[in-house]
Amino acid sequence: MPPSCPESQAQRNACSQFTLHTRISLLLTGVVASLMLALGGLWLSNTRDSIHEEVEAATRVCEQWLKVLVGEAHAAPSESARALLLADIQAVGRIRANALEIIDSAGRRIYLSPQPTYKAGRASPNWFAHITEPAFAQRRISAGDLTLIL
Repeated sequence: MPPSCPESQAQRNACSQFTLHTRISLLLTGVVASLMLALGGLWLSNTRDSIHEEVEAATRVCEQWLKVLVGEAHAAPSESARALLLADIQAVGRIRANALEIIDSAGRRIYLSPQPTYKAGRASPNWFAHITEPAFAQRRISAGDLTLIL
């Protein structure tokens, strides 16, 4: 028996329950676990910010391009402006990471962009997508009697 352990049975049980090695191991385990949680949270936050920035940039480019198209359509004769705009948008299909919907003044859907084909069938797990998915407000662009919704 080590000389540092007392002689009574209760004191011997308490002394032998956690040795110095065990206590140091538990302390290091707690430090490593805390560090992993902190770094995991930091990584998740940076991932969320990165995804938000990429989608925001793609949406801005899309919005600017649509505003140019709408401007060109307004410059065309009024009877062909709507047809020209719809033809240009249908030719492009899906614009980057954005779904595009066109609604007329009566609220009827005229056009809905196709589903993405890039990496079709691949998706991140729902729990991860829920945590990292950015939230954006709809962007509406008026084009005469049509409304373009990103």
